[in-house]
Amino acid sequence: MSAEEIAQRAAEAVREVVAEAERRAEEIVRDAEADARRVRADAEAEAERIRAEARADTPDPRPPSPVPEPPVPHPDPTPPGDPVPDPPAPEPVPPAPTPPNPDPTPDLSTNGDDAAVRLEAMRLALEGRGADEIATELDARFGAGDRAALIKDVIGRARARPATL
Repeated sequence: MSAEEIAQRAAEAVREVVAEAERRAEEIVRDAEADARRVRADAEAEAERIRAEARADTPDPRPPSPVPEPPVPHPDPTPPGDPVPDPPAPEPVPPAPTPPNPDPTPDLSTNGDDAAVRLEAMRLALEGRGADEIATELDARFGAGDRAALIKDVIGRARARPATL
């Protein structure tokens, strides 16, 4: 047998092997596609079964619509011709007592000078001045007066205020 004949037989054997492999590959693809269709159909059927069970187990989230009751006629207890008396008038309720003002701050709306004195006292207290210094400064600027309660209140508020800058 010549080398050419050997080559032809080898080529023919290779063509047969390739053709068989292609045929077998096509068969594998057909089987895989059929299996995929069957798995998908089974999954869809299972999903529909689960949805149907869920619908059956889940109550309707909407409240039932109320059925109106028919009106029940009530006989009129007053005989015909008798007038219906007016209901008694309610007794007046006395006004509630006004609670005392819990804010110890004096009413500053009576005099603009009082507001100015308070504002200046607060400024001095925030600067860290003592009660005597504040009293002296207020007397010098606004005239003499009894401001002990005002100064005590202002210093208390200034100390309670958190420091800024």
